Amino acid sequence: MPVQSSPLKGYNKTMKLTKKQALKMFIEIYAGPHGDVVWKREAWNNLTDSLCKERQLTERQYNTWTNPF
Repeated sequence: MPVQSSPLKGYNKTMKLTKKQALKMFIEIYAGPHGDVVWKREAWNNLTDSLCKERQLTERQYNTWTNPF
């Protein structure tokens, strides 16, 4: 997977994201192999981890959001 800059480019960095916003961001950023569920799950986990570290998700969001793939 190519190295990405901050996934928050173009998003308001002062507010916490909703899962709907994070999923939209995921679809915009990660155009990976179609049908590769393992890849999508790993990419989703990487994105939410990054968002949590950048304080765009709360610890609770990070720990309770289920993987949409």
